[in-house]
Amino acid sequence: MIVWQALALAARQMGKNPLRASLTCLGVPIGVAAVVAMVLLGRGATADVQRQLAGLGQNLLFVVPGQPAHGGATRDFAPPFALADATAIGGHVRGLRAVAAVTGAPVRVQRAGGT
Repeated sequence: MIVWQALALAARQMGKNPLRASLTCLGVPIGVAAVVAMVLLGRGATADVQRQLAGLGQNLLFVVPGQPAHGGATRDFAPPFALADATAIGGHVRGLRAVAAVTGAPVRVQRAGGT
């Protein structure tokens, strides 16, 4: 019987405040849709990253200069590897077929009127 009383009370209140009731009825599905959309975007991004990592292959070894700091991040002030360093590291890895050294540097690109 309590359920019927609650429904009757809800119906009375909806009649007293129709704008509030309609906005609430509109807001609930919008909120649910927003949560579902964010979950789907997160899953899609995760799947995309996993697909890209799988495309790299399972037989790759990446070596980055610098001793890992607390939390696994490398220190930025470590000097970069020289080509001789990469070759020497490759000589210590059993079953390695090839060594490919890659280097990069951050640059600032600017176009006319902005960055």
